[in-house]
Amino acid sequence: MTKVLTSVAAALIGTVWILGPAAAQTTTDKMENKAERAKDKAEDKAERAKDKTESKTESAMDKVKEKAHDAKEKIVETKDKVVDKVKGKKNKIEAKSEGTNVRTAQQALRDQGYNPGPIDGVMGPRTSAAVRDYQTKEGLTASGQLDDATMDKLGVRGASSASPTTEPQTTAPGAQKSKQTP
Repeated sequence: MTKVLTSVAAALIGTVWILGPAAAQTTTDKMENKAERAKDKAEDKAERAKDKTESKTESAMDKVKEKAHDAKEKIVETKDKVVDKVKGKKNKIEAKSEGTNVRTAQQALRDQGYNPGPIDGVMGPRTSAAVRDYQTKEGLTASGQLDDATMDKLGVRGASSASPTTEPQTTAPGAQKSKQTP
């Protein structure tokens, strides 16, 4: 029986000796497959996380761009409002100044014997007719408008637009400036 037992033990050892590496190879293959699957899963998760991050980043960038665009529009609207206000005030000042110039011209025309209508600063039909008559008499282009040449000829340009520091100083008739010599 020892011989049989030895033979069985030898056969078992031989079988393990032959099948052992094959079983180890199968286990190694299984481990490699598991590792590969785990690696693929990790790569998939990383790719999904990257896509999710890119999506959020793009969304955030779109929001920032939209807010910047809205802010730019508001700035342009505000600028336009300010420009309109300034233009409106400038036009009011010019209209007031123009009315003063017309009023001054109307008074000068009346002083020279023309009838410009009421001295009201409005360039109406009677004022325009008086200006046209004056321009014809003085040899100016008879446009009926208070142009620079007409205003200068009437002598009202300096009175309405010159400041006290730029007006020429006049001397009384008959008075002369004396020159002093050192």
